[in-house]
Amino acid sequence: MQQQNINDQSLEQLRQIANTIFPGQGCGYYQHFAKKVQYIEMEGANRIPYYLLENEDKSTNNYIIYFHGNGENIENSFSMLDRFTNYVKAHFVLVEYPGYGGYQTTIFTTAEQIEKDALIVFDYVKQKFAVKDNQIYVFGRSIGTGPAFYLGTNRNCAGLIILSAYITLYKLVNDIVPNRAHYFLNENHLNNEENSQKIKCKCLFIHGQKDNLTFLKPIQDLYNNLPAHIKEQSYLSIHENMTHNNFLIKENIIDPIINFYTELKVPIEEQNKKKEQDLD
Repeated sequence: MQQQNINDQSLEQLRQIANTIFPGQGCGYYQHFAKKVQYIEMEGANRIPYYLLENEDKSTNNYIIYFHGNGENIENSFSMLDRFTNYVKAHFVLVEYPGYGGYQTTIFTTAEQIEKDALIVFDYVKQKFAVKDNQIYVFGRSIGTGPAFYLGTNRNCAGLIILSAYITLYKLVNDIVPNRAHYFLNENHLNNEENSQKIKCKCLFIHGQKDNLTFLKPIQDLYNNLPAHIKEQSYLSIHENMTHNNFLIKENIIDPIINFYTELKVPIEEQNKKKEQDLD
């Protein structure tokens, strides 16, 4: 009976964590989008949905793996990222989380499962598209900075794009809903504070000065937490009027990316050509 109580407590903890951090978007996708969703299917792993946002320039061999925030799914992410390919010379792989959208194969969304999936996705992209590590970038927004940092420590990524990061899940919840923070005391997965010390590639941090969910001062500490030789190559881009959910996509997000990762910048003449095509 004692063992049953322990299991019940563990189950309740998982439920509380999932409800707090991973509310899910379990209603699935609209039909027109669902038809374009692909799945990573590997033996011994979950069936992971992803959306491939291809660049019009088929010659590009850069890929950006994108991990979204906790209040959206890959369909919502597409709405934000669709403009990126006009300026960023890369294909985007939008990754879904367990319990979100078309990914309904687990009881609860857990940080541990997201970490496992992140490794699978990176290896899949490398194999399927026949690219090298230095052609794969990882972009995380909000809770998505967790799997991004995790990949930055466990794979040889070309670089990270860290948008509106958090420190640890415990500190994030303690700042927002402190009465639930005790559920996260022993949660060490998706720990950006720890993983940032072991990052193996350069990082671009993008953060809003008016962000009231993930505060700027801890993010500056996170940036300073990078290994010295990595910090020398990295950059923290702070935007005065940007909040956690309100920002200018071109000025606050795209421009810092292509100014830092200049190899990803679509030439101006090509940008203008795409704008003209959009107007036709």
